[in-house]
Amino acid sequence: MNLLKRIPGILVLFLFAKILCACAQTTRVGPEPSWVYDPYTVYARDRYIAFVGEAPNRAEAEKKALVKLTAFFGQSIQSESSTITQYYEGVSKGSFTLSDNIMRRDTIITTPYLDTLIGAEFGVPWNNGHGVVYTTAYMDRKSAIDTYSEMIRANLRNIKILTAMSEEEKYTFDGYVRYRRAALISGATVKYAGVVLQAGGPSPSSWNIPVEESLNLEALDIINNITVKIMTEGDRSNRIRDAFAGTFSNAGLRTQGNNPAYTLNVTLSLDEDVFPTSHHKFYRFTISAGLINNSSNSMLLPFNYTYRVSRSSYEEAEALAITMMERGINERYPGVFREYLAALLPQKKEF
Repeated sequence: MNLLKRIPGILVLFLFAKILCACAQTTRVGPEPSWVYDPYTVYARDRYIAFVGEAPNRAEAEKKALVKLTAFFGQSIQSESSTITQYYEGVSKGSFTLSDNIMRRDTIITTPYLDTLIGAEFGVPWNNGHGVVYTTAYMDRKSAIDTYSEMIRANLRNIKILTAMSEEEKYTFDGYVRYRRAALISGATVKYAGVVLQAGGPSPSSWNIPVEESLNLEALDIINNITVKIMTEGDRSNRIRDAFAGTFSNAGLRTQGNNPAYTLNVTLSLDEDVFPTSHHKFYRFTISAGLINNSSNSMLLPFNYTYRVSRSSYEEAEALAITMMERGINERYPGVFREYLAALLPQKKEF
């Protein structure tokens, strides 16, 4: 009797366990579903955009389905991955802002370069029992239009803020970086406008998105009109000055002109290192260079380089030291300066 009373509870637990197993079973088996060859038998074409992927496993099937869905929106995954990656890095670092409800939306990610379709979803996969898994990747048209339209509006606001500067502010490293970032946002925004169009929304021209190429050309004009004055101490032959000037010239900046925005102060020294047990003469040379913002008199980029040479006389050591200094500057400073420019972020918090 006690056993019979316990049977219903046992059955409930058994059935509940079966339900949990069914929920955990992520791949369907059984008869072939209609969507395998035509996803629009399940997803209404006027409401959804859907594609099917097939592969030996679920992960690969999802990837293939998402590749097809991405291609539908006119995005070349390989060629656009760099721009999109930089854009999302900018968002994550606070360089660009998106509204909270955008950032809360799920983003399907299967590989690093397939993270651009916010709002994409996968259907329940089906295994045909012969080593092939099928699945769908789909997007709700209205949701896509609303999501990407909101992202476009946020990006247009950011571009406007980034490019709003006085002439004095504009022709600085910060102005250069602002225009470069505005160009990056513009490129991403054009792609988002393409998503909106393919989902059934307005054409990209209706958004009046600033042209990426024009913004990049403006950034180039800015850098070409920035002057860095180079002041050296202890550089009798100007070879050290010329080495630093080469870095700035290759970056498009000028080193001659009136009212320079920046000054590079360079000091070099050559001192003897005494080692009593050695028969050789050792000399240590040091370069100290500081890039100064003339308007604020603030240090922007310090650079130091030290090297030791061994020669029989001070004169020979000095000649070798100058050669090694030039080599050190040419090998190290261009990379240091590029990293400095790349790391510059707009100063205002809302960016």
